[in-house]
Formats: sequence, structure tokens, C-alpha cells
Amino acid sequence: MDQRAIRNQANLQLIDIKLKELKFNEETAFTNVDLTTFTCCLTLNTCRDMMMDSEDDVMGVGLVVERQEHVVDAPTLISVKNVSVTILSRSACDDAIKMKLNIADAARVHGGFVPSKSAAPTTSTTRTRNQADNNQSEFTRGVAAEPINTFLPLYICDAHFERVQIMLEPILGYLFTLDITGYKSDQLLGLFSILGQIMNASPRNGSEREEMILYEFKRLCHAFLPRTLEYLGEENDVLKKFMAGPTGRSKAHIQNLMTLFGYIHALEIETIDESLRYAIVEELYRRHFSYIYHGTSENVISEHVQTLLYGKDDDDDKHENNETKTEVDELCYVKSKNDKTNDGHFAQHARAVLKKNEINHKIPTEKIDIQYEIPERQINTMNNKIRSKMVELLSGFSIKPVQHVLDRLGIRMMDISNEHECILLRSMLVQCLRFYSNESINGAVLNKTFFNVRTDHEHVLTVAHEEFDANRQNLT
Repeated sequence: MDQRAIRNQANLQLIDIKLKELKFNEETAFTNVDLTTFTCCLTLNTCRDMMMDSEDDVMGVGLVVERQEHVVDAPTLISVKNVSVTILSRSACDDAIKMKLNIADAARVHGGFVPSKSAAPTTSTTRTRNQADNNQSEFTRGVAAEPINTFLPLYICDAHFERVQIMLEPILGYLFTLDITGYKSDQLLGLFSILGQIMNASPRNGSEREEMILYEFKRLCHAFLPRTLEYLGEENDVLKKFMAGPTGRSKAHIQNLMTLFGYIHALEIETIDESLRYAIVEELYRRHFSYIYHGTSENVISEHVQTLLYGKDDDDDKHENNETKTEVDELCYVKSKNDKTNDGHFAQHARAVLKKNEINHKIPTEKIDIQYEIPERQINTMNNKIRSKMVELLSGFSIKPVQHVLDRLGIRMMDISNEHECILLRSMLVQCLRFYSNESINGAVLNKTFFNVRTDHEHVLTVAHEEFDANRQNLT
């Protein structure tokens, strides 16, 4: 942080110069702006009055955010706890903070930083949610008595955006690090994470004011897309890399999927095609498995995958040939192929050992060669056993925590009652289970064994089957 502050200090000195050089037409700049809406609730100044009275003030909305310690280096992981409907000016927020600091601890004012902790994904039903937080931080309250502990700028109009653009570095630096000299370019991605979380904060077609705030912040993020792409590089575009393969979907590249959702919304993509839909749904499932199976034995994963590949209904088992039936679990089925001579020797040996009162033990001296094999299995067609396993695997997955943002983007989860989607979901779950961890996903990239479920769903099952078959032959 010290090096970052030193590096940004020079840029802060240039901001004042740039702001003084910035001019706007007072008569035309606010023609399409509803000044009644964009009025600071603390100072009662309209956006036009604010910009005329001050060279460095901007207008935005209040939020409640939680910053874990790692947000300093991973800004996309900032957590938006509440979105206010109150319009504020930045200078009014600064004054409120200064006044509140005289009577309260700093952490109770702006939230400070909380210790980093590993959290369950939002889609996990095991995820615990805090109810009422008696230690809620705030420097003021909004028009609906909602708490506010941070300031987020909005677009409003071109003249206002030009000022926001110049002041972006200290605004983002304070938002993510509580230090105006704490700016770093990756904080641009943090804006898209916040956009995704604002989208998820209210249902589609919510209140008019909520929709207005979302619209203005989306305009701001859209305007910063060129600057973001300049930072990332064309080859690292968030959406393109996500669609290119598993590398762009891993947490090493995109730590918070809300960043992707906000990025898509900022791009103003009206219709989500099926390829993107399947990729997003698959990654939601994969991250869910990554959490619930972390530290779990690979045998558990293997059993799940084998049931998805080879599971068969109980009715089918009744028609099996009696010679191949066994009490051994079908997933580790073993069939003896010893000849009658070996069987006879073994029986003679067993009787001799067990009959302790027998005088002349007739223990054979021949070497008994016991052979066994794990039979080859074929991939079964979809059946009720496989469907039941799919339902079981997804029983801990909840769509509710991300329902609003998915609805806004027009993304549907897989429908197991739809035969086509059920078939694709089967392959999707096999792939998610095989590559749920960071190590396995890296291996999939190197070995080129991660496939597009939409176009290669049969190949996903075939490759998984070939892997099990290779292990079977090694054990036989």
C-alpha cells in the first residue's frame, strides 16, 4: 500500500489541474436531467447547482459495503450489503464522515476492514446469512432511514461523467482501501462486481427509483469499458476469456461471478445465447461442488461420477443373468474366473485348516493362482437411477441468492424435466465433478479434456468412461 500511495500521489496533484480546465455549458448540459431526482438529500443542492458551485464535487448514491482484508488486493470480492435509494453529493458524504468521526469509532462510520474468511458460494444452501447486525456501520442514513457507509458515483449526464472520470482514482481508492491514494487499475473490475450485486439486490422491474439508480450506474460502467479493456488487454476481455475455456472461468481469473454478470450488463447484451447460458450455469455448479467437496476423498467423487455414467434402474438389475449376480456393490463388482482345479485345492486347504482335530492335515503344497477381473461396463442411457443421482447432487444448490441477477440477464438454470436439457445436465455434472478443484481444472487445460457441453455432451461421458476403463485394466 505504501508503494501504491507514493505512485498515486503525483496523479492526485494533476487532478486539480484537470478539473480546473474542465468546462461545461450550464444551459445545455442538464437538458435531459431530472434535477428534482438528482438532488442531494443532505445539502438539497441539485446536480447543476453542485457542479456550478464546486469544481471537484460529484453526485452518486449511498451503499453499505463490507470489506474483508483481502479486498485491498482483490477488489471484486467487495460485498454490497445494502443499496440505498438516496442521492448524495460526495462533499456532503465527506462532511458527514468528519462529523461522525468526532462521536464514533472509525469502523462504525465507514465499516473498516473485517478479517478475511472463506465463505460458501452464494448458491450453497449451507451458506449462513447474518440476520440483524447490531454493529452496522454508517456515516448517515438515507431518505428511507437506510444506513449508508460509502459513496458510489453515477453517470447522470455527459458533463457529470467527465468530472467523475477525472476523479475516479481517488474515489475508487477510498471505496476499496479507505485511502484516496490506494487506487489500482484492477479496481475497475470491482465496479462491475458492484454492478452485478446491485442487479441482484432487487427483483426485475422493481421500484422506479431502484431501476433509475441501476440504470445510471450501468451507464457509468459502460462508459468505463474502454478503460477497463485497456487495462486488461484485448486477449483478457472478461467475457471472451470466460467463453474461451476453463482458464477464463477459474477463480484465478474471475474470483467473483458477480463481476461477470455486471460486465455482461454493462456491455448491454440484450439476449444471452445458449452457449453463454450453459457456460455460466456450468460454472455455478462447478463452484458449488468446489465448496462442498473441498477436502473430500476422491472415492466419493468417483462414486458419484460412476453412478452418472453406469447407473441403472432396479428393474434392469432383475433381468441380469444369475451367473453374473454378486453381493458385491456394483460399482466395485468382481467376478472370479478361477478354474475348477484351483477351486478344489482351495477348498481342500480350507477344510484342512478348519478341521483342527484331523490328524493328517492334507494341506496342498501347490501355488494357488487366484485371478480376478473388473468387468468392462457400458455407458447407460438416461434412466431414473441417473436422474435420482442428479437430483441428489443438486439438492444442496440454491438459485435464490442469485435469482434476481440471473432473471435480469435472462439466464435460466437447467430444467431436469426437459429431456434435452436433462441429457446436457448429466454431462455437465460429470464434467463439474471431474474438474471441481483448481488442480483438476489446471490439468484439464493441459490435457485438453474440458469440453463444450452444448456441442460435445456425449464426448464428455466417453472421456470419463475411458478414464475409468483405463483404471479398470490397471487393476485387473
